[in-house]
Amino acid sequence: MRILVLCDRFPWPLTNGQNLRIYHYINALKERHSFDLLCYGDAQAVPAEILPLFGRIDCSPKPAAEQFTGIRKLWSAFDLDQFVLKCPTTTQKISRWHQEQPYDLIWVSGWDMIVNIPAALGVPVLMDAVDDGLLEHRREVQTAPSLTLRLRALKLLWMNYRFEKRYFAPQDGVLFVSERDAASFQAIAPNTKVFVVHNGVDTDFFAPLGLPKRRHTMIFEGNISFAPNLDGLQYFCAEILPLIQTRCPDVALQVVGRDPPANIQALTTGKIGEPGIAVTGFVDDVRPYLDQATVFVCPLRKGAGIKNKLLQAWSIGLPIVATSITLGGLKAVPEKNVVVADTPDDFAAAVLRLFEDADLCRQLSTHARATALDHYSWRQKAAELEMVMETVAGTPPLPQPLPREGGGE
Repeated sequence: MRILVLCDRFPWPLTNGQNLRIYHYINALKERHSFDLLCYGDAQAVPAEILPLFGRIDCSPKPAAEQFTGIRKLWSAFDLDQFVLKCPTTTQKISRWHQEQPYDLIWVSGWDMIVNIPAALGVPVLMDAVDDGLLEHRREVQTAPSLTLRLRALKLLWMNYRFEKRYFAPQDGVLFVSERDAASFQAIAPNTKVFVVHNGVDTDFFAPLGLPKRRHTMIFEGNISFAPNLDGLQYFCAEILPLIQTRCPDVALQVVGRDPPANIQALTTGKIGEPGIAVTGFVDDVRPYLDQATVFVCPLRKGAGIKNKLLQAWSIGLPIVATSITLGGLKAVPEKNVVVADTPDDFAAAVLRLFEDADLCRQLSTHARATALDHYSWRQKAAELEMVMETVAGTPPLPQPLPREGGGE
């Protein structure tokens, strides 16, 4: 197949789920299909790392929002054309490229590009929604700590509903990373074909390093400025960590991830390897921090989709304590490859139990790594995505399926 990829950014560096998906999927499928890329970005700054993935790459500056005042400002806040801005230049390029050499499928990754597809183009479209905005914002409404924030979340919920009905529902297929997200969208678009392909992980890169474990050390990892991560970390530090410290005074919490806001940086009470809280900010390689920790904690209370951080922790063989909301779509088996805890008391008790039970830690570690290898290598997930693409495009499967054995990255 000839596939046009529409994305709101260059799929590099591999520091977020969207980039990870595009890069690893195309890397696995590039010998079987041809891919071109249209995205937002600087044409003079195309990352060298993505050049081998695509036959053709072009980009346009992302549209800038107009600045309104008075009643027009209020009106624009509920205007779908201002919610996600269109780029006429990108629309023209899509039409021109398709006329020059027709595509079998358009794969849209990221919400911003779906608005640029020309009307009546005649090419099947796979909208890679990843997460469902309705599910995420419903949870925001439920957990908002103030009336102002609840009203803001309700407004975003309404805008997401209208956007998904207008731009997602008419497409030939919509792809999600978890069954929960797919079901949430299907409720408002019952006639749209919906598919689920879970995220993957580079099981060769995220493999146990064999470093010595740091005693009584927890790790919280991810983009700290991302709202669900920030809420989960603040909740953990305020309501769960004190319960752990009461029973285990030498406990250490490593907060590893980019863009920690000032109030999170201010939590720092020690250095890596010492009792207390250490906030690292961005690190070039998270694996040593994961490999040396005792427990991975994921106390999130909201959000949607599949958490790449959990796949990475599984792949490196790290025992995990997580809330049930973070496990949607994952092949999680409580007490086998994860410990599930949804209240502060239960979460603290679970962490303390793992500190004291080396046999349970080894069991969780073994099954975590096996789960990643058996179900979540990028090559395995690319094979599933290929079947979805063939279904949406209406093309027959290739004679030889993509090999799925081993890690394969």
